[in-house]
Amino acid sequence: MVLTFGFSTIHSQLSVVGMKTILIDLDFNFPLFPFVKEGIEYGIIRKCSNLSQINNMIFDFFKTGYSF
Repeated sequence: MVLTFGFSTIHSQLSVVGMKTILIDLDFNFPLFPFVKEGIEYGIIRKCSNLSQINNMIFDFFKTGYSF
C-alpha cells in the first residue's frame, strides 16, 4: 500500500501495476490523470479528503480486496 499526495505520473504507474494507493486530497484541485481516474473507479486508488479518517481508511482498504 502507498500513501501519496499531489500529482505525478507515479500515480498512473501505481494504478497500472495494481498497487493499492491512498491519494491524500486536501482540496488543492490537483488534476487526475486518466489511469488514476480508472484506478479510482476500480477501487485500486482511494481518495482521502479527511486526515482524521485515514486510519479507518487504511484498515478498510486491507480488509477489502479488489479484482480485475
